Amino acid sequence: ATYSIKLIRSSRRYMSILGRAWVESPNYEVLARGASPAYEIRKYPKLLVAKTFVPRNTPNFSYSLGFQTLANFIFGGKKAFHKEGPEKISMTTPVEHVETNDGVWMSFVMPSKWTKETLPVPIDEDVKIEEQDELVVAAIGFSGSVYQESVDQQHAQLRSALERDGVKIVPEAKMRLHQYDPPWVPPFLRKNEVLLPVIVDIPPEANL
Repeated sequence: ATYSIKLIRSSRRYMSILGRAWVESPNYEVLARGASPAYEIRKYPKLLVAKTFVPRNTPNFSYSLGFQTLANFIFGGKKAFHKEGPEKISMTTPVEHVETNDGVWMSFVMPSKWTKETLPVPIDEDVKIEEQDELVVAAIGFSGSVYQESVDQQHAQLRSALERDGVKIVPEAKMRLHQYDPPWVPPFLRKNEVLLPVIVDIPPEANL
């Protein structure tokens, strides 16, 4: 078979700009890259996240709903925590959305200095703290405002490229949306990604 995917192994940690402040993004390893359209296969380590669920039947449902719930937790200080903690928890990127049939889970990755044992416990029962397992995904990036149509288009392009290149998508895998920038960043400068969990077995010296 002929593949357009090329093997590359590297670790990277992006520091994304949020307004005027630099914020932390999770480290991940790039296992391979594909072309036409360009995508990456990444391995993310275990991550600590704060997450909340937005039911699809919520009035004016959109990907942005749930942000305020999580923001109130990380920026709320002692009023948001069950135990003594800092005045706030630093913001990170990206904000992740995972679609289900009933709605969307929105997640903030917690800064790397925190563990589940040291992270303040949220008072709001709608905020859940979870340790996510290691995850291998294929990711495709795009700019602009996020609408259902644009997300669906990127999802279809990524799925088609993976099928063409023989990369197996995890059965029943849920699409993930990553957004790196706040609304005041001009749409043409915004960084967004659609991700799909995949199954890969790339030997260290593989030549695809």
